[in-house]
Amino acid sequence: MSRTTHLFRTGLAIAALALCALASAQQAGQHAHELQASMITLPSSDPGVLAALPCSSCAVLSFSTTNTTAYEIGAEKVTLEAIRRAFAENPDANVVVTVGNDFKTVQRVLITSTLKQ
Repeated sequence: MSRTTHLFRTGLAIAALALCALASAQQAGQHAHELQASMITLPSSDPGVLAALPCSSCAVLSFSTTNTTAYEIGAEKVTLEAIRRAFAENPDANVVVTVGNDFKTVQRVLITSTLKQ
């Protein structure tokens, strides 16, 4: 398989994972924001505040995290500290932040893109 074909298939798999995460959030009555890791400031601990800057001219979005906020890399559940390391090592990683119906509380932070090896 050529490198171009492999990259294309990897890109399709990443897009499918992100779409599934967004669709799942919508069905559960939640709201999802697709961002890059570099746009997000994680809380120092839970409970805490997760801040996101979607664009340079956008207002900062602030959400509360709780002791039940889930942090995931692909299908693997990880700790806040592990996801913080992944963000630092992969600032261009695609991330889906899912918040509840209150538009304030983070339910899940999911890295959907392939990370650097």
